[in-house]
Amino acid sequence: EPVQSYPRPSSPPRLLNPKAGSLATAGWVSFGCRFTRLMGQNCMLKHKAKDSIRQSITVRSLCERFLAEYVPFHCKASTAKEYERCVRLFIIPEIGTTKIVSVVRTDITVLHHRLRKIPYQANRTLGVLSVMFAQAESWNLREAFSNPCRGVKKFKEKRRERFLSSEELARLGTALLAEEKEAPSAVTCIRLLIFTGCRLSEIQKLKWNYVDLKSKMIL
Repeated sequence: EPVQSYPRPSSPPRLLNPKAGSLATAGWVSFGCRFTRLMGQNCMLKHKAKDSIRQSITVRSLCERFLAEYVPFHCKASTAKEYERCVRLFIIPEIGTTKIVSVVRTDITVLHHRLRKIPYQANRTLGVLSVMFAQAESWNLREAFSNPCRGVKKFKEKRRERFLSSEELARLGTALLAEEKEAPSAVTCIRLLIFTGCRLSEIQKLKWNYVDLKSKMIL
């Protein structure tokens, strides 16, 4: 049996106002306007609430979240340790109480300049700050493209070379003896570095066919 089809109305049906005896569309238009206005007000309140949260967060709070939620999952252990060191020693003491939305390039420049006598550390701290404020943008704690570290010029770094003193070598020898049973390969590697002066990569890639046992030489 064929299915009966009905024509689709060209416009939405209108309700009859029983009191006025006329079609009541004005009421629906008024309701729609009020509903739209209420939705707009609700969005504004939510935006103000988020903005209020932004305004209350300090750099210290950002640092703690950065160390807990970002660093362990995106950094190697050695990098994570250096990040935390920079945060605890240089960032929090300087600008920890400042609201993150209030931090501007001048604040970063002043902090960086105060570490000018240790340029390597100053530049590493600047790098940590840059990553941290980039993450703050990802967390919607700051406006996009507002990183205050952008444009801060790094200090020139001189190549550092330092040799261990006799006392330091003695303490290192004692430490190696204590760890020899637990990590013999690592201890041997360190001893080879000390006695040969080879680069770390050369010792790591060393093979037995590079060693002349008769001449007691590494080729």
